[in-house]
Amino acid sequence: MGKGKKKHKKKQGEINNQPEAVKEVKEKALPPKGQAETVTEQAIHSRGEKEAEKQEVQPREEKETVVEEKNQPAPETEKETSEKTAGKTEETPIEEPEEEVQAEGAKVFPWKKFWMIFGGSVFGVMLVVYVAGMIYLHDKFQPNTKINGMDASLYTVEEMEQQISDMVGTYELKIEERGGTEEIITADQVGYRYVPKGEVQGFKDSQKLYLWPLSLWEDSEFVFASSTEFDEEKLGEAIKALKCCDKKLEKEPTDAYMKFNGTTYEIAEETQGKKVKKKVLKKVLGEAISKSEDELSLEAMDCYAKPAVTKKNKALNRLTKNMNRFAKTELIYKFGEKREVLDGSIIRKWLSYDENGEVTLDEEKVALYVDYLAEEYDTYRKPREFTTYDGSVVTVEGGSYGFLIDREAETAELTELIRSGARRTRVPVYAQAAVSRVNSDLGVDYVEVDMTNQWVCMYIDGEKILETDMVSGTYTNPSRRTPPGTYTLYWKKSPAVLKSDKPGDSYENPVTYWMPFNGGIGLHDANWRGSFGGSIYMYSGSHGCINLPTSAAKVIYDNIYKGMPIICYYR
Repeated sequence: MGKGKKKHKKKQGEINNQPEAVKEVKEKALPPKGQAETVTEQAIHSRGEKEAEKQEVQPREEKETVVEEKNQPAPETEKETSEKTAGKTEETPIEEPEEEVQAEGAKVFPWKKFWMIFGGSVFGVMLVVYVAGMIYLHDKFQPNTKINGMDASLYTVEEMEQQISDMVGTYELKIEERGGTEEIITADQVGYRYVPKGEVQGFKDSQKLYLWPLSLWEDSEFVFASSTEFDEEKLGEAIKALKCCDKKLEKEPTDAYMKFNGTTYEIAEETQGKKVKKKVLKKVLGEAISKSEDELSLEAMDCYAKPAVTKKNKALNRLTKNMNRFAKTELIYKFGEKREVLDGSIIRKWLSYDENGEVTLDEEKVALYVDYLAEEYDTYRKPREFTTYDGSVVTVEGGSYGFLIDREAETAELTELIRSGARRTRVPVYAQAAVSRVNSDLGVDYVEVDMTNQWVCMYIDGEKILETDMVSGTYTNPSRRTPPGTYTLYWKKSPAVLKSDKPGDSYENPVTYWMPFNGGIGLHDANWRGSFGGSIYMYSGSHGCINLPTSAAKVIYDNIYKGMPIICYYR
């Protein structure tokens, strides 16, 4: 150890003899004295004295050797050598701090490597579990699976089919009979059993095996009508064994009938009896068993023989009421503000009866009365006077709008009403009805189309909500001219494409708002037009439709509804 120190001092002296420029560079590269000593002390405490001394000598020897090779200093005096050696001794630990810091840093725990190993391990475990799950579930239903309410989790298809079969084997059908009696038919009695048809296998196949982990959080439920069958012969035997089919216990139903008590006519009620229609019963039971129903009401399923005539029979009631109420019949027809009253003073002229008291109503006279009502109050295809938006009155002909009595249907209904002695206010049966008898049948909601002035107005609740220019069909072309008349909206659609395959006049125009009211004629937007109104319709009109600005078409579209009147006219 002492020998090493002597060598160190010799080299230090040689270093001090280097040229000043080299010395200055090395001194600048050296760390401050205090910092070097601190690091050295830490290194000595961490590694021990012997190891520290070796590390102290070895780097110095290497550096000093390099200095000797590069510098051949002139001989120095003993004093200069002593001073430089003393100065160098203080700077000797210059390389030790770097090594010691590095050594100390190497002790930091490698967290990054730890987490990489940990994450890889977790992933590996998860992968093993995932693959194991796929292997285990390849022939089983996934967790949280139900079939027809039964838990199918982790069961094979065969196991689930067996469960369904076992459940079907416990089937019972409760039969509710008239009078509160109940009987039971079991699965064994009719040979009722489950017949797999691949439904369960289909459910299994629908589950994606590679997504099995999702089943831990998501439920899967399958419902189907189990394929079953039963033995028709056994069903027949089971029916014969029912008490409700015992002929000794059957009771025939009796019909209701009219009887005279001396002052008025009244109806004797029918009796229902307890006679079962066996063919109907077998059919109904077979259907119920096929559907796995657990209850069946013979009453509700019309399994009992019924009386041909009941107290609610229309013919019987009509006869009885006619006898007592013909003279009291009063029907008031309303046609707007007008009324037609049909009462006994008129009806008596249409009746006849025989010596047995049988009453006969002359239906031809009833039909003639309905003809009178139709001629007087029908407005369908008849000219109508209409007050326009500017207060003028026009007569509008044509169109498919208005009231039209269904003469045949009304005659039939009126005949029944007379026979029942009805007293009521009545509206006739219409083949077609307008929305109102007010304002020439237009009511308070309608669209007005003045084709002479190319002007459209819309009224809601009697108030004008829109007026706009428009373009109607080309007037100079009769095939395109918009016909006058009163119509109703068929329906509306947004958007739509208007097409025509007519030779020489085909077209295909997309529109946003389409509102047809007369065959292929309707209201719609026409954004391809730069202007509306005026005399455009005379030479460059539409194919018959009412072209509107898009904004106006939207307002009409938003407020119009099926059946709303649309009146079109020329002045």
